Amino acid sequence: MRLYVMDCSPFENAENRDIAAAAIGTQRMLKIQGLRDTQKQAQCAAAGWMLTHLFGDAYPPALTHDSRGKPYLADNSGRYFSLSHTGRWVFCAVDTCELGLDAQLQQKNRPAVAARCFTADEQAWLQAAPDERFTPLWTAKEAYVKYTGFGLVLPLSSFSVPGPAQGYDRANHCYWHSETRTLGEETVCITLCSEKAIQTPVWTQLTYQIPSVGNRS
Repeated sequence: MRLYVMDCSPFENAENRDIAAAAIGTQRMLKIQGLRDTQKQAQCAAAGWMLTHLFGDAYPPALTHDSRGKPYLADNSGRYFSLSHTGRWVFCAVDTCELGLDAQLQQKNRPAVAARCFTADEQAWLQAAPDERFTPLWTAKEAYVKYTGFGLVLPLSSFSVPGPAQGYDRANHCYWHSETRTLGEETVCITLCSEKAIQTPVWTQLTYQIPSVGNRS
C-alpha cells in the first residue's frame, strides 16, 4: 500500500486552481466553485490534482461511483484508492484491493461526539486515555465506513472497531493500520482499513509546482 500526502496551500490561490483546471477536471472544478471556505476549495483542488498525477489518463474523466456512492476507477485496472483531508493536508491511499482511509488533526476528546457515535466498548477503551485515544478511534470509524462504501449512511454507533485499530479484526473481517505523524507543525492521525493485511505504508509527499508563465496553457 502506498500513502500519498500533499500540502494543499498552493490551491488556496484561485489563479493556481485555474492554471491547474485541466488536471483537476471540470466536474471537480464545479464542485470547488460551490464551496465557500477557501481551505475546503484548496483541499478539493489538491485531491483532484493528486488523482490526475497518480492515475494519469485514468482520471479525469474515467472516475465513477458504485451504487453506494463510493468512487472508483472505471478502467478495471485493479487499482483502488481512498481520499481524506484535514487542515492543509490531503491524503490518498492506493492499493490493489478495497480500502478506506481517514486522516484527522490530533484533537482532544469530545465527550458529546463520543457519547453519540461510539459504542459502549469503544467508550470504555477511550476512557483510559481520552485525549490520546479520541482521534485514532474517530479516524478508525471513518475509515471503516469508507472501506465498506456506505459512508455516513451507516451510523457510526452501529458497529464497533477495536482499540487500538491494528492488525486483523475478526468481527469486521478487515485489517487495520493506524499511526500518528508530525507534518510541518501539525500532528496528524491516519487510519487505514483494508480487505487484506496492511504492511507499513510507503509514504510519498507530493508537491504542486506552479507552472512558469511560458508553460501555462
